[in-house]
Amino acid sequence: VILKESTSLIKEKTEAAKQTLEVWKTTYMETRARIEASGRDSRWEFDRKKLFEQTDYMAEICQNVHNMAQVVEEFVNLLGPDLRAVTGDTKSIDNTLERVHSLLEPFKTLDFDYFNQSNRDKW
Repeated sequence: VILKESTSLIKEKTEAAKQTLEVWKTTYMETRARIEASGRDSRWEFDRKKLFEQTDYMAEICQNVHNMAQVVEEFVNLLGPDLRAVTGDTKSIDNTLERVHSLLEPFKTLDFDYFNQSNRDKW
């Protein structure tokens, strides 16, 4: 449902989510290093695939969604008032802007959870 938000909000939320997912992995690694350095436990290790496979995938999807919103924003900025002033062709620019905004439409109605790695092939 995040893709139904404004592009600026999409970028803000996906950046925050990606950062949270990355902090989880970094915190685990730092904690593991501290525990091992302390000598309390010689090995403090868990299956990294189980710990991080899904969250790494989710961070990747967050980046994908962020990039989509960024591209739409860049097109909107390019097709802004300056271009209108230079070309004087408001109708064509409006039509193009409409097409740019429609680029996200197919993603707004996906019938699967794109953050779930089992749906990787559908994404």
